[in-house]
Amino acid sequence: MKSISSKLTIGYSSIVTLTVILILVFGRIFLERQVIQGIDLISKAEFEEIKARIIITDDVNLEETVIKAIEDHTEIDAALFMFQIGRSDNDVFFTSSNLGNHQLPQEIHGIPYTTVEMKDFGKLRVAEFKLNGLDIHIASSLQPVTELFKEYTKTGIITTLLTFIISIVSGYFMSRLALNPIIKIQNAAQQISASNLSERIEVPKSQDEIAKLALLLNDMIMRLEESFIQVQRFTSDASHELRTPLSLIRLQAEKIRNNPDLPKNELNKSITDQLEEIERLNKIIEDLLLLAKADSGTLKLNLKLINAQDYIYDFTEDAEILCEEKKLTFNVNNNDSLVINIDTIWMRHVLLNLLTNSIKYSSEKSIITLTSQKSNNYWEIIFADEGSGIPENELPYIFNRFSRIPEFDLTKPNSGSGLGLAICKSIILKHNGSIEVKNREKNKGLFFIISIPINV
Repeated sequence: MKSISSKLTIGYSSIVTLTVILILVFGRIFLERQVIQGIDLISKAEFEEIKARIIITDDVNLEETVIKAIEDHTEIDAALFMFQIGRSDNDVFFTSSNLGNHQLPQEIHGIPYTTVEMKDFGKLRVAEFKLNGLDIHIASSLQPVTELFKEYTKTGIITTLLTFIISIVSGYFMSRLALNPIIKIQNAAQQISASNLSERIEVPKSQDEIAKLALLLNDMIMRLEESFIQVQRFTSDASHELRTPLSLIRLQAEKIRNNPDLPKNELNKSITDQLEEIERLNKIIEDLLLLAKADSGTLKLNLKLINAQDYIYDFTEDAEILCEEKKLTFNVNNNDSLVINIDTIWMRHVLLNLLTNSIKYSSEKSIITLTSQKSNNYWEIIFADEGSGIPENELPYIFNRFSRIPEFDLTKPNSGSGLGLAICKSIILKHNGSIEVKNREKNKGLFFIISIPINV
């Protein structure tokens, strides 16, 4: 039983059938109890009729008086009741004609209502009543009740079998009806592969769990598509980035091998060029490993509570020196005093990376501005430069790996590997923060905005 449809069908039919069986069983118990109680009530009513007929006289004529008073009545009700009367010492002196030569069993004495079985009469329901030293027993045959419940049992078995068959059939159609949307989702999902991840599963119009499942799968496929595109782009860019320095190293090595008599200055230059490319390769590999750690969650932060104002002051000293070398001005517009919980080393890595980018794409005598402030419950850092900005259509991709603006690369051949901003984003995300980039509206340049929650 592998299919969900068969499991649902069997489960449904089992529950329905079991429910019917329980209803029939408890129904029989309830009905049997009610019938017995009804017989007991009728026996009590019969006793009241007999009681009204019996006139107690002296002990000498007691038996004859009692027999004479009830004999005719017992004959009239012989179809329904059997009567037995005796003294308290169990001395039976009267039995109704329908008992013949038999007497009721001894175990009935002292019990108001009981059920006994006699060989010639079957099961009897016997009621005992006491009246002025007499034990009056009224018995009713339970044979009609037994026959009734035999028919009840037969009918119950037939009902159970029919219920099981009907529940199997109805359960099958109900399961197919319930699973039909899932089958459609399954068929649609089977058509989706790496070559057509843009396909989506049709979402049912109903707002039920099936529709939610379809939406969830579509969302997952969308994320897979984005990841697949990113992997393809990453693989293409990574292979290109690694191929260029490797090609240069190979060319320089071949140059040395093919020209053993190269002048010393050219030989030194060739070796220096190779070392630079090797250093660039090492940097790319280190950045890739760092990003892999961030993606896998193994990048650990050493969080510390520090004062943001002092931290920015320390960074400003280095930033001013770096900007002076490029003939730029570094200003701090605002520097709020607040306690933050950050990894000081990795956050400095982010700030230096953003500063390096701003310096790289800013012209001489331009100004780079940093703002550190509290915004709601966040520590907000804003870098503003006066570079040429970024085309709006490229802004969504600026934090992607190996993302570099083509027009910048034309003018800046050593613009880096394109991994710096991706690393910055990974570090900020590890701090449960966010980073975004915007073009400045009134002036040329960019805004880099970092927001980190203040968890103190």
